[in-house]
Amino acid sequence: MKKFFQWSAGIIFSFSVLFFSGLVYAANYMPNIYDVNDAGDCEFSLFPFSVINKEYDKNCFFQKDINKSSLKVKSCLKFLNVFPIKTVYVNVTPKHKVVPCGTPFGVKIYSKGVMITNIADVNTGFSVKSPAKDAGLKKGDVITGVDGQEVNSNDELEKIINKSKEKSLTLDVIRENKTEKIEVSPVKSDDDKEYRLGMWVRDSSSGIGTLTFCNKENGMFAGLGHGICDIDTGEIIPCGAGDVVQASITDVNKSSPGIPGELRGCITSQQPMGEIYTNDNTGIYGGLKDFSPGGEEVDVCLKQNVKKGPAYIISTLEGEKPEYYDINIDSINYNVNIPTKNIKISITDKRLMEKTGGIVQGMSGSPIMQDGKLVGAVTHVLVNNPSKGYGIFAETMLTNSNNVFNSAHKKNS
Repeated sequence: MKKFFQWSAGIIFSFSVLFFSGLVYAANYMPNIYDVNDAGDCEFSLFPFSVINKEYDKNCFFQKDINKSSLKVKSCLKFLNVFPIKTVYVNVTPKHKVVPCGTPFGVKIYSKGVMITNIADVNTGFSVKSPAKDAGLKKGDVITGVDGQEVNSNDELEKIINKSKEKSLTLDVIRENKTEKIEVSPVKSDDDKEYRLGMWVRDSSSGIGTLTFCNKENGMFAGLGHGICDIDTGEIIPCGAGDVVQASITDVNKSSPGIPGELRGCITSQQPMGEIYTNDNTGIYGGLKDFSPGGEEVDVCLKQNVKKGPAYIISTLEGEKPEYYDINIDSINYNVNIPTKNIKISITDKRLMEKTGGIVQGMSGSPIMQDGKLVGAVTHVLVNNPSKGYGIFAETMLTNSNNVFNSAHKKNS
């Protein structure tokens, strides 16, 4: 009898942990807003969660008053289809179509301001100083202005510093999305007789990636599925301006466990085919110029309709011609805090494994297709097992692309 009670207590404890873990996870990480294309689809399962509206429960454990007047249906997210967790909203929207690409493209991005990539010392002849360090400047800080004057390049910053000589300067610095004003005084370097702050900066970055989709309706493109980061700081480069150009894949450096490979390519035309508007954590977005995407338009799959099972990616491993490669969607995670890792995939195509050893750098942005719809884009590789990786929901990229378009349109109007 004693063992029976111990066994029962263990089951109750385990269920309690599962129950409360599910509540906390859903309350903090599950989306508050969902789109559907048909009013009849307003209820759906996200096992072990579900969205219910016919039996909406106002006594959700985590009630949130979300002011979304344009959203149509106030609903409830439930755990195990029974326990109400929080208020969510379901919006009935028309289907969106895009052209999936999978083609390589070259990227040239100029930062908004200049990013500090490292802090250094300056030899003054009498001592070694670092004005930047003494002022509290850090690696990853972005300098957007000096004494009220806008700065967008290394040359501009260097000229201002040398003109001021040892006069104190007030820098406008972006750190963790907040703007600060920092006072710093240059010192004269004994090595080249120039005035220095004791830091390395970068104002641009370039590389090759994969185009995810083009939207014929508004002329937008989306690529990469993750942001372009500075190679030294790991921070996303704030976009001031940038272009995308056509590129071709020339070679593949295969992946192996612990060593990610990469696609190597070259620029085939200096004529911009598009202008970059935004570089954020979900990809790069911009408008097309002298480029007309080929291929047929397909529906963008909504996140709740992505399912585990067979799928394929579109990627280019040679030249400029994309090909289809089989994969499997292993699991789906709706966590809104990690949008670039919502889809976990495995490469099942033997041709791809022979050519690349799995997912390689440069494949980021490769469209993920399932049942004739665009469901996502490749974003990351599991370094210790390159046959597996992650992807972002296509719905996320489309939403962000439309938001960028609307923002750019407002600025120009």
